[in-house]
Amino acid sequence: MNSQSLILSCCILNKAAYIGLLQLGLQAKMFTEKMRKIFQTIVEYRSENDTDSILINNLHVEGITLSELNKITDSVYENSYGTTSLYPQYFEALKNEYIEREYKNIIRSHKRIDIKNINAVAEQLTVLTNDSCHESFSMKEAINESINEIERRHSIEYINPFKLGFCNYDKLGHFERGSLVVLGGESGHGKSMLALNMAYRWLKKGMRVVYFSYEMNKMVTISKLNLIHTNLEWDKTFVMKGEKLNDEEFSKLITGFEWFIDKPLLINTRAMTIPEMEIIIRNHKADVFILDTINALIKQEDRSDIALGEIARAFKRIAEEMNGLGVVIAQLKDISGRPSDKNLVKESRQIRDVADYMDFIYREEEKNFHMCPREIEGVMEIFRVKGRLTGVGKEYLGFNKKTGVVDDLSEYRVNEIRDYFKKRYR
Repeated sequence: MNSQSLILSCCILNKAAYIGLLQLGLQAKMFTEKMRKIFQTIVEYRSENDTDSILINNLHVEGITLSELNKITDSVYENSYGTTSLYPQYFEALKNEYIEREYKNIIRSHKRIDIKNINAVAEQLTVLTNDSCHESFSMKEAINESINEIERRHSIEYINPFKLGFCNYDKLGHFERGSLVVLGGESGHGKSMLALNMAYRWLKKGMRVVYFSYEMNKMVTISKLNLIHTNLEWDKTFVMKGEKLNDEEFSKLITGFEWFIDKPLLINTRAMTIPEMEIIIRNHKADVFILDTINALIKQEDRSDIALGEIARAFKRIAEEMNGLGVVIAQLKDISGRPSDKNLVKESRQIRDVADYMDFIYREEEKNFHMCPREIEGVMEIFRVKGRLTGVGKEYLGFNKKTGVVDDLSEYRVNEIRDYFKKRYR
């Protein structure tokens, strides 16, 4: 059975089969060169003519004779399965042939598979398996979907699933499913702690979270989450400076760990390639998946060949396909001080273009501990320099460096901070 001929025959003889094949994901690139020309001509003809069956005489394909076109339409009748109603089976056969052909091309294009290019090969193969997905809809369907979604969001019961509950941070705009969030900034300013606070709040809402941790091992990651949960101090918990937890605090710590036992959280420190991460995300059915940090992942495997943008694009694709939220933490070296313009951050250009939201974290206390003004001690400044759906802005959160807890500031404190900056830049 020649699947390409059978598919083209269905496209020529039956409009309903043609539309059904497009909805299944039929694309020109699935055909070999000569057959691709015929398919493209069919598409052009059907876009201009409303007819159930196309007369062969009306199809003019450069380099293809009428006799060859007749042989293609005869393939359905000559085949023992000959009926256009079996187009889904024909499509499966064509898709498998296409995937096998492209697989061989991908392998052939890499003369040797080694640690330098295995991630690129795996990513190409992963994209290939999802490449035949195609969405087809009418304008009326799109409009109705938009109206229904807007009405749903205006109802009293509606709550954005990713709303964090930080009053000030949420003012910058809520995250949406299928989106990529980038948390950037200098080292030590609290990017990971903000991400852990986000993960904790999403877990409290019952969301499924995967946390890829390359700067902290599992013990440190779950411990920091527990300190956020219990509001206990890091130094006392791990006796970093000689002081220990008292009996009541120790009991609270253990009870806190028990809270996480049945929570839908997965911490992974070993997956080193996008395909590995994608399998973990899919198996866990994650609503949110967080990469901490993109720099450590590249450095750990000495994978300088992987561009920041390549990983960001992959996380964005997975978020769209999983209808979830991807969060990437990035340490960006060229930031100095408070970022005010996304275009000033040259190093982040690759991930800036693919991100839906880009927030930069800055703490004056981390930058200049001894000279930090009283008004902004314990303050985390959040700069949203890109918001595809929300616009840009700036807000303030409180940060307790002893416990790692990020929380809202009182209205008085926020006004005090705003007054300070007004006087500073006057």
